[in-house]
Order: sequence, then structure tokens, then C-alpha cells
Amino acid sequence: MTDFETLGLVGTPTEKEITRAYRKLAMKHHPDRGGDAEKFKAISVAYEAVKNRGWRDSPKPAPSSFGRPPPRPSHSRQQQWTKPEPPAGTWRDPNAKPWNQHSKPGYAEPSGYAGSETMDDILQQMKAANRRANFRANPPAPQEPLRDGNGHEVVYVPIREAHRGCSMVVRGAKTVTLPAGVPDGYRLNANGSTFVIRLDPGENFHVKGLGDGNTIFTAGISAGDMELDLEVDAIDLITGAWIKVKDFLGEELGVRIPPGHDPMMRLKVANKGYNGWMPDEKRPGNYRKDLYIKVKPVFRAPANIDRDKIIKLYNTTQGIL
Repeated sequence: MTDFETLGLVGTPTEKEITRAYRKLAMKHHPDRGGDAEKFKAISVAYEAVKNRGWRDSPKPAPSSFGRPPPRPSHSRQQQWTKPEPPAGTWRDPNAKPWNQHSKPGYAEPSGYAGSETMDDILQQMKAANRRANFRANPPAPQEPLRDGNGHEVVYVPIREAHRGCSMVVRGAKTVTLPAGVPDGYRLNANGSTFVIRLDPGENFHVKGLGDGNTIFTAGISAGDMELDLEVDAIDLITGAWIKVKDFLGEELGVRIPPGHDPMMRLKVANKGYNGWMPDEKRPGNYRKDLYIKVKPVFRAPANIDRDKIIKLYNTTQGIL
């Protein structure tokens, strides 16, 4: 039995017909599906042999329905079928191959079929098909919305969007508009439900909201005030320095650290926090609260300390030591 007969091929099959026949037999006789291991091995060997030989050992073409056998394929690159170039001015994909570089029926590459699949490719496709079938049969359950202690759904909004006002879609596919400067903890009534707006200030930022108490904030901080956690070289806390920081809108600010600064004390930058809140009128004000910077000293290895800072530290401690 020839390799073509093992794959059940007759006539002059194309590349796709050979691959299709192999895939059909491989899935039918695969041992993982209860098939015969010897039959599966013979099919794989035949497919590799046909793929490597190309058209050289293909059987004679079967007669057509009109009694005429189809022409045998050409093996010469000089006789490769070519398509004429399109008329001038016709749009063409710049990444497409030239017309005469596309393989056509009747021409076989000597190195095997372009795009031929190995057994590993077929097994991967079978596993992917099983995963898709399992997903359709058992779709994941929708996640429950996050709720606060009162059972109200919590919606997180980036602080920049909330600062300038934005539209958002809440549960029930209803679009609501947030006024500019809504505070953290703002309760929004929409679609027959109450939503709690929580602001996402970004990394290292904290924003004082409504009803937050003083859990992470110092006394005297009110809604709209912000805090920034900032790492600072320990030598700068001793000698004093100017540092550059950015507020939540990305604006660069120059902040002075006084000599001998206590890390427990916060640095205040006026009018660079979030929007203020007017409790009497229950609406955001068109002014900004303050930004408080909480510094955290960083101690570096001697080899990583800047030389200028060492000299500055030495000059600062001259009168003390």
C-alpha cells in the first residue's frame, strides 16, 4: 500500500486535501481517542513521506467526468504559473508578495508544502477546540459588584476624570454624568439604586473623602485634601534640599525641605490638592484644597551616596562635631 493509499488519496490532491485527509484520519485513530496506535503511526509516517516528497510520487490522475485526465502538475520553477500585474493606479497592499511569488495549484515547493501542519499543531488545535467547547458549555459566572457596608454598589473613578467631570455607565446600562470635582465617598442616585463613588488617586496618593474619619489622615485635614508618600534621601533631611514632585494632575512642583526636617511632620503645598467640598450646599467648590507630603527617609550604601551630598553633609556638621 502506497503512502497516498494510506491517506485515502486519489488523483492529484492539493496541499489542503492532503492536510485535510491526514487530520481526519489522525483524529479518528489517535490513541487518546480510543484509536489504534499502529494505524495512527502508519498515518503519520505516510503524511510525513508525502509532505517531504511533494508531488514526485503522486499516483496518476484519475479521469475526469468528461473522460479527459487533468494535466499533471509542473515541477519546474520556470513553468510556474504567474498572474499579470494589476493596471497602473490600482491599490495594492505594500506587504503583499509579488504576483509571481504566490504558490498556485500545480506547483510544489521542493522543501515540502508551505504551511504544512505537524502532529503537535493538530493536538494544540484539538485542545483549543475542547477549551472553547467547555467555555460555551460552562460560561463563567458574572462577578458580583463590590459593595460597601451599607450594601451600596461601589464605583471607582480615576481622580483626573472626576476632577474635570465625566460620564459613566452604571449597572443597568444607564449613562450618568458626574459633576466636576465630586468628592471621594459621594453617593449617586441613578437607575433606582445608590452608587458610592470612590476616587482612584493613583500610586502613593491619598485623597480625603466624605466620612473617612482620621484613620490615615492627620487632624485638621478635610475633604479634598490629599497626601503624597515620597521617598527622600536621608542626607537631604539633615542638610535640607529642594525636591521636585508632581501633583495628581501631573503638574511639577518645587518643594523645599528645611534642614533637620522631622519625617513625622508633613510638608504642605497650598492649593494643590483635590477640589474642595461645600457641605452647606452639598456640592464641590471651584477651588482646590492642599497637598501634604509625607517623606520617608531612604538610607543608601556609602558607595551609592552622591559625592556632593557628602561634602554638603560635612559642611553642615562642621559646627556641631
